[in-house]
Amino acid sequence: MANDFSKVEACKTWWRFENNLNDSKGNNDLTNVNSLAFDQTIVLEGAYSILPTGTEYAKITDADMDADNPLKSTVGGTFTCLGRFVMGTAHERQILGDYNGSKYGFDVFVTGGRCRAQVGYNAGANVTTVGHSTLLSDGTKYAFGFSYAEDDKGMRLRIWNLDTGAAVGSDATVTLGASRYASDADLQICARNGSYLWRDQLDEITILNEEYTVEQMDAYFQGNVVGSAGGISPLGLNPFTFRIK
Repeated sequence: MANDFSKVEACKTWWRFENNLNDSKGNNDLTNVNSLAFDQTIVLEGAYSILPTGTEYAKITDADMDADNPLKSTVGGTFTCLGRFVMGTAHERQILGDYNGSKYGFDVFVTGGRCRAQVGYNAGANVTTVGHSTLLSDGTKYAFGFSYAEDDKGMRLRIWNLDTGAAVGSDATVTLGASRYASDADLQICARNGSYLWRDQLDEITILNEEYTVEQMDAYFQGNVVGSAGGISPLGLNPFTFRIK
């Protein structure tokens, strides 16, 4: 089953990578840098994924982001980021983020075979990192869910094994040092400030302006997000496992 964020109010960006870099929810279409290609050999959602093999990546400027996108510098606050990836042999790579080389914003990346996320504060001069402890396996398909809540500064990183259909280890949680810094740098996918380049399949990155619960993340991991004008209802799940504001 495929996720459908088309009528989920909290969803502000839904990059499906279905042979294009368009935003299927908002107007946050990405710019293709160095001919980023699409792949059908390993599909994580839908019919395509993106597969950079060298210097290719995608980006959007802060100015081009929709006015209500929580990753835009003038918005900030609470947000959730969801995505899917294949773990390859290159363990030092960026999934997405807006670090500009001197100020920390928001990043999700893999280092040393483990997934990490970080959020900047104090005008980007400082950063708090939440690191998942589980060593990921080469060739395995994974999904991640990262949430940040402005009210208590809580950060959560949850990893799901798409091959086994189960969560990986324990969630990593930490508290940010202060209110998060919303960077005005370009948001880049498969790159960090033009380097630290991702080299494996990546798919269905979604940005929401609310803090997703563990149950909501699991519904996404299992492809059970079903949007409707009146709310959301996960098929085949307990009716209390998913909520929407």
